[in-house]
Amino acid sequence: MISKRACVGGLIALLPGVVVASGQHRTIPEVVARGEIGGTASVPSGPTPSVNMLLGLTDLLAVGRLGEPQSHLSDDQMEVLTDYRLNEPTILFERKPSGSATSNKSRSIILTQRGGTVNVQGTEYTETQSGLLPLKEGTQVLCLLKQVGDKYQIVGWYYGVFEIKNGTIEPLMTQADFAPDYRGRPLQDAEQSMLAALHGATRK
Repeated sequence: MISKRACVGGLIALLPGVVVASGQHRTIPEVVARGEIGGTASVPSGPTPSVNMLLGLTDLLAVGRLGEPQSHLSDDQMEVLTDYRLNEPTILFERKPSGSATSNKSRSIILTQRGGTVNVQGTEYTETQSGLLPLKEGTQVLCLLKQVGDKYQIVGWYYGVFEIKNGTIEPLMTQADFAPDYRGRPLQDAEQSMLAALHGATRK
C-alpha cells in the first residue's frame, strides 16, 4: 500500500500553490467508529499546475485501458486509495527503463487514485475527491504516472490522467482551467507534444 505522507508530501508539495487539506486527524477506522460513513475532499486550492510542470514529475507516460478498481486503506489508514491495472499498456516514455524482457503489452502497471469505497468493520465507507471523480473501468486513458514502490501514482493525484475518446483527449481533472491546450486535442499530437517536453527536460 502507499502511505499518505509519502505520496502527498512527495508530489503535491512540489506543485506550487497546491494546498493539501489537513482537517482529518483521525484514522478512517476511528472515524467509522464515531458513526461516519464517508467524506468529500474539495478541489485543491491555488494556481492550477501546467502540463509541463506535471511532466517534470512524470516517471512513466503510457496509454491503456483501466481495469477493475480495487480500493484499500492507505498504510496510515488516513485515507482511501483505489488501484487500477492498466491493461495492454503502450509505454511512450519511461524515465528509468525496467530492463525487463517483458513486453510492454504484458507488463503489470498498477495506477493509484485517491478516494474509493472500502469495508471497515462491516461498514461501507466512501471517500470522494472533488478534483478527480472515480475513474471508470474500461476507460481508455493517457496517463502521467509517478512510481511509488511497485505501483504508479497519478501525477499530482488529480491532474495526470486524460480520457481518450474518438481519437482526442480530455483531462479528467474537474477544474475547467486545467490543461486548456490539451482539451479536445488529437491523441497523436498530444503524445508528441508531451514527449518533446519530456525529452527536452531529460537533456538538461
